[in-house]
Amino acid sequence: MIEEAFLHNIYSIDYIAKKLFYGELADGKRKVGGQNKRFKDNLKLYLKDFFIDTESWEALAADRPSWRQTIAVGACRAEEHQAGRNILKARKETPPLITMKVSMLFAAVLTACFEKHLPRAHCYADDTQLYFSFRPDGNVSEREAVEVTECCLRDIRTWMATNRLLINDDKTEFLIIGKRRQLQKINIPNITIGNANIVPASHVTNLGCIFDSTLNMDQHVLMTCKAAFYHLHNIRRIHKYLDQSDRSLLTIIHAFITSRLDYCNGLLYGATATQIEKLQRVQNAAARLATGTSKFSHMQPVLRQLNWLPIRSRIHYKILLLTFKCIHGLAPSYLSDLITIRHPSRYTLRSSQGITLNHPTSKMLVTLGDKAFSSAAPKLWNQLPKTLRSQQSLVTFKKHLKTHLFR
Repeated sequence: MIEEAFLHNIYSIDYIAKKLFYGELADGKRKVGGQNKRFKDNLKLYLKDFFIDTESWEALAADRPSWRQTIAVGACRAEEHQAGRNILKARKETPPLITMKVSMLFAAVLTACFEKHLPRAHCYADDTQLYFSFRPDGNVSEREAVEVTECCLRDIRTWMATNRLLINDDKTEFLIIGKRRQLQKINIPNITIGNANIVPASHVTNLGCIFDSTLNMDQHVLMTCKAAFYHLHNIRRIHKYLDQSDRSLLTIIHAFITSRLDYCNGLLYGATATQIEKLQRVQNAAARLATGTSKFSHMQPVLRQLNWLPIRSRIHYKILLLTFKCIHGLAPSYLSDLITIRHPSRYTLRSSQGITLNHPTSKMLVTLGDKAFSSAAPKLWNQLPKTLRSQQSLVTFKKHLKTHLFR
């Protein structure tokens, strides 16, 4: 009886396999994929995706805090690896040399269109910015600015349409910048780009920075603080799973918080005390999280312990570092051309020895002109001691500059 049941099971399995095989051949299709993997094989596959050694994972899993941290880090690396593979898979099979030539040709044609109409333009990757300055005293200047801008954009649209390219009319933004009294005199309701009427924006995003009409950077500071506190909240939720001995927490804070505070912070030179205080609160909160300090403790010793400069000193550090690079030929020409070195005279004082810079001779607005790099760089640089202004090595200059700003 048992033998008959066993033979019946074999016959049933053989019959089902033949039926599936010949049925797929008759329908002209075949099952895609390999055989079903065992649980052990699937486990090894997942461990490899998370960059975990398949031989010693059991010993690592015995230490639960280390295992949680390894899983968290492995998940992030696996997602990055998968995203990179997706990008490589979706990339068009265009040779790099041809792509570079097409990009250079596109940039050259755009530059020719700009120079024919507008005196200033700036291109960065796929982001193109047009500038035109005018006086708000009369209607002639306003009409001229609108006509020149529309004519330039019309030529660009025509060239792009001829070469089977498309300009996003609805995504184009324009911003009128000036003092409050100047903005009250201006009446430009919109500009026309193709079939779209673009109205003036209250603020625009420019390469990750938010500019408003008066360049007071309030919106930029607000969004920076908002994003930083959001990430601080998430880091605080997982910091107990991070190993304090290998500085994992500090690495995450630098990646999500410090990088945001330092991004384009040279634009915040001359910021109000209120704006600096908002950003300083973010840095203080990050320092408390990194050291476990209570909210009632004084933060100056904590920042010095972490070797973190305060917000205002970080802004000065960025500008002075760019100035050093401009002086020694390490910066691009559009920055180096903004400053000039003062040549020594017969009556040079001993206190002014070392490299000094000339202040701009043209009259500049106190509200906007003092924030320009051409004005801020000489002012901060000439206040440095002679030993710092005489440095020739970038690494040595950065080290001594940070020590000077900590005083």
